[in-house]
Amino acid sequence: MKWGKVQRNVTELVTPPRVTDTDKTIWTPAQLRKFLDHANNYRYGIVFYLAAMTGMRKAEICGLQWRDIDFHGKKLTVRQTLVYVAGKPTLQETKTTRSKRTISLDPTTVDKLEKHRRQQLQEKLRLGAAYQDNDFVIAREDGRPIYYRTMDNQWIKCVEEAGVPRIRFHDLRHTHASLLIAQGVPINVVCERLGHAQTSITMDIYVHSNDNQQRQAANAFVSAIFGS
Repeated sequence: MKWGKVQRNVTELVTPPRVTDTDKTIWTPAQLRKFLDHANNYRYGIVFYLAAMTGMRKAEICGLQWRDIDFHGKKLTVRQTLVYVAGKPTLQETKTTRSKRTISLDPTTVDKLEKHRRQQLQEKLRLGAAYQDNDFVIAREDGRPIYYRTMDNQWIKCVEEAGVPRIRFHDLRHTHASLLIAQGVPINVVCERLGHAQTSITMDIYVHSNDNQQRQAANAFVSAIFGS
């Protein structure tokens, strides 16, 4: 078109394929355990741990405030996200009404959050008036909102040092959901933890049969027709 050789760009007539989230990589339980053990060496290891144990998105974790965590009830509430707008950290409401949700926590995760809280209080005490108390669960040493690039660099380094397959941070969310389904957790429960609008979304992304399940289905069908 720039050279005047054609009258129109025919590629504009093409319907692009739908982008899906099914092309993902997840860790096995052993790989996840190995990574989380190594993540204890990092300041933002608590972020990685929460992503793995709750399936929360990065922005949801970074938007958490201590008022959102019920230590006695062993649960947390996702109310908002932390995003950067024009380079400035900004709190926004969750994407959908279903994204605003309550997630139950296991005792180990509660213990880690309590330990993290004590460390943060020590930092606050040490800095005194210089500490900017925004009530964030995840914050810099002076209380300011987390800087994503710093955390992302820690993520890449931690994955490499742990010696596990390289995946995206968001794939911790996929790992959480996939392992829950493999353990037989009902799809509606997984949907609620992830904050999906409908169970059909969860099923489209995560529920896929493997060769062994297909073989079992074939054998079950022939048994029903012809007997064992």
